[in-house]
Amino acid sequence: MTFLDLYRATSRLRERVLEVLSGTEAFFADIGAALARTSPTGEVAWHIQTFAILGLGAAVGLLVARQFGKWAERQSLSLFVDAPEARAEKIGFLA
Repeated sequence: MTFLDLYRATSRLRERVLEVLSGTEAFFADIGAALARTSPTGEVAWHIQTFAILGLGAAVGLLVARQFGKWAERQSLSLFVDAPEARAEKIGFLA
């Protein structure tokens, strides 16, 4: 494939992209109706509520994971000596 072949294909590509993008107006016009049809209650607000609960659950999960990480770090720090002298102190988790 040469540069000339790519140059000739550019107009066909442009036409195809414009053809595909011409249908986006209908997509955005019908998005509300599509969301309402797919929700169990028949309302778009159901999806918003679902994503809000999902976001809240993810935030709580991240908070719990962060707190557990801090707790685990504090618990494991007691296993290590700041200035080890003996071999057993250098490998604190084995002592």
